[in-house]
Amino acid sequence: MVAEYRRLYPRATPSEVFFAATTAGRSWRGAIEELEARARRNSRRRRPGLPAGLGFAAGRRQVPRLPHPRHSAGVRQHPPAGSRTGDGADAQKVADAMSGALLALARHGDPNHAGIARWEPYSMARRQTLLFDVPTTLADDPRGGERRFWQQAPFIQRGTM
Repeated sequence: MVAEYRRLYPRATPSEVFFAATTAGRSWRGAIEELEARARRNSRRRRPGLPAGLGFAAGRRQVPRLPHPRHSAGVRQHPPAGSRTGDGADAQKVADAMSGALLALARHGDPNHAGIARWEPYSMARRQTLLFDVPTTLADDPRGGERRFWQQAPFIQRGTM
């Protein structure tokens, strides 16, 4: 696992490799499994009022990181001073983009708004993912190497054993 993360992210520190791998193996994999299940279901039928799965990630850092929402300044309208994700002008832009997407999703069932790139529903063919950064961009399968690596191991949902 360490060798694969070193290959995928050669400039990552040992701590970044540790946290990226343990987070991906423990919780990110479950989110991907759910996203893929929704994408497969939505490709067979569309039901009004049920949005298709939406993939998102934070930034284009050398190792993708998204703090838990309660720790992320991005989900707050105004990032607190000293936030681990930043508190300057760029952090405010990301916070505006993210909070705008959450508000648009809550109000209209669609996260798109003028402050972000067009956020397309996730599909198995492209695995579209919105990267919240400056600027916010849409990318196809940005963590494909990690996703393929973790597919080697069976996925066991917590609480099912």
